[in-house]
Amino acid sequence: MKIDLLDKLDKLQLDKKKIIIILAASLVIALIDIGWLINLQIKGLKATSAKVSKLSGELKTLEKGLVLLQQNKLKPKVIRKIKKIILQGDIPVLVQDIDSIAKKYKVRIIQIKPAWNAGKGTGAAIGNFEPVFISLEISCSYHQLGSFVNELENSEKFVAVEAMNISPLANQYLQEKVSLTLKTYVKKQ
Repeated sequence: MKIDLLDKLDKLQLDKKKIIIILAASLVIALIDIGWLINLQIKGLKATSAKVSKLSGELKTLEKGLVLLQQNKLKPKVIRKIKKIILQGDIPVLVQDIDSIAKKYKVRIIQIKPAWNAGKGTGAAIGNFEPVFISLEISCSYHQLGSFVNELENSEKFVAVEAMNISPLANQYLQEKVSLTLKTYVKKQ
């Protein structure tokens, strides 16, 4: 009986050792599994944190842009260029500029002549500025005329179309004969 009891006791201790080994192995496996899951969660949090920071920065930039957009809506929409008024002695330079623009758009100048008409209606002097009218006889197509006039009026020197008369050329159906009067002001010297 003593031997049976000792055998049972030895078996019981062996079973306890097996149980402890199984529990220890399970605990190690559980710790490794938990460590692996926590590591994956930390990596995911870092990636998410980077995305949140990036989106936060983009959101701040968007908010600044919206504020600027609102401020720009309140500002006047017309931006005006300051035009230069030339001196009386610079009329030949202005005529050369007109000629250059005409060549650029293939506008043929037949005749060009500046005229001082101070004291006549729209030609009255204003302060230190005296009006100068430049009469042009040109031939060109309708689209060339539009481009030519647009560039003249958008140039840095003040030039405005005062009058225009368009008539078709007899021999060329795509060309027009245009009498054009430009108005500019010059500083009195």
